[in-house]
Amino acid sequence: MGQTCVKLCSQSCVSRFLRGLGVRRPPPQRVENHLIEESSDDSNATGDNIKSPSKCKYVDYPFLVNREIGEWIVFTKFMIILRGPPGSGKSRLAGYIKMRFPTAHICSSDNYHSSSIKYFEDYQFDSDRHESALHDCEAEAKLYASRGISPLVIDNANMRSYECRPYTEIARAFDYNVIMVIPRTPWRFDVRSLAEYNAHNLSAEMISSMVSQFEPIVYPLYYGWAFAGSPSSNTHLSIPIEKGDKLLPNEVTEKMIKEFHDSFFSALDLPYVRKRLALICGFNQDINRDQLATFWSSAVNPWFGDVSEPYRTDKPARPHCTAFFAQHGHAPGASEYAQKTAVREALLGSIDELCVEGLFITKRTVGLRIHLSDPDQLALWGGLDNEPVDGHVTPQSRPQGCRAHVTLALASGVPAVETGFDALRIMDAELRQLPDVYTADMPDGILRELPISSSADSESLDNIFYYQYSTAKTIRLMYTAFY
Repeated sequence: MGQTCVKLCSQSCVSRFLRGLGVRRPPPQRVENHLIEESSDDSNATGDNIKSPSKCKYVDYPFLVNREIGEWIVFTKFMIILRGPPGSGKSRLAGYIKMRFPTAHICSSDNYHSSSIKYFEDYQFDSDRHESALHDCEAEAKLYASRGISPLVIDNANMRSYECRPYTEIARAFDYNVIMVIPRTPWRFDVRSLAEYNAHNLSAEMISSMVSQFEPIVYPLYYGWAFAGSPSSNTHLSIPIEKGDKLLPNEVTEKMIKEFHDSFFSALDLPYVRKRLALICGFNQDINRDQLATFWSSAVNPWFGDVSEPYRTDKPARPHCTAFFAQHGHAPGASEYAQKTAVREALLGSIDELCVEGLFITKRTVGLRIHLSDPDQLALWGGLDNEPVDGHVTPQSRPQGCRAHVTLALASGVPAVETGFDALRIMDAELRQLPDVYTADMPDGILRELPISSSADSESLDNIFYYQYSTAKTIRLMYTAFY
């Protein structure tokens, strides 16, 4: 089929028709020659004449060759935004994505440089219609995102941050993970080669201007490890998955959130804990468990608790562990963090096994304490572990990664950043080696009441209940950027 499509696309009488069906003209043959076939024992390699991504030097991205990442891409929602000047190999890469993921839909403004009168003619770039074509492409992306199509591929130049923004906003609105990809072809920024290869008939001067305006980094709001998101439209298809009784990625997320909520309720079931939290949170000490639980509202989707509970947070977020808060490039150190090799490589596809040491409950937050056990995870960590808490500076340096956490629920008016401070309060209590106020054996761990230092002008009770698991729970999360 691949060879047939290439031959058909070379015939002017049907090329426009095939483009309308999503079959795109390949780049010139001289570009294909640079996709050097390398020896590989990859069991997932295709058996036809089209080279598999694992055998092509410039398209062996983790998201194309890793089986587990592939399952996340198919069964949850992913948007792959291609970036680079015309002629750099984006459409060729889009073709490999389509080959790897047949469910992919490719959105390109090139598809809108036509009219019904010229439908059967060869593709001709029309600069006068370019802005209109971009808007049409954005509308198409939004339509397919609303349907849950995955992966959704954006095959435009996207040279500057503002050009990517319409798509990242669509991704955020429909709970898509975003992977931004720049072709690895050696000529991707070589003006002379791009002028020769591009299908838009752009001059070297125009290409040079575009290259000079390229922004290599599109800064997100934050980077971090994310639980699998909501299911894509592919979950109802009969797509084989190597699993037996293995759950789909989104089902794993739902199962884990339920388990953590069960731990939360197990803690509130203890009379001493319930009465102490009622006192700390300003309730009558005779309050029952379910009533006390409504003091905190789910900060995540899937919901932490009953969906019918009052929902007071501004907007639900997918559960995640923030590695670095970039604030769209405005945070101190954002440039240095984004340029780290470990960060740039992980953003192209990386799933890590993180350890959950326990669940904590305070009058502000309910969260998970995360232990970053692997050097590769610590290489991605950019959290402010030594930030002062409650006006106190810790007498000794805190361990790297001790602020790592997942926010599950928040009290009314409390921002999510407070969960990280509660994680630091636990660390400070352990560093001071003060005895626990209270302990209780639990089925899978121990519940501890930790004394913490409050601000000097506060006389309110402010201890932390920490459900420490006897064996850390492991969760597989994907490192990504949230735009």
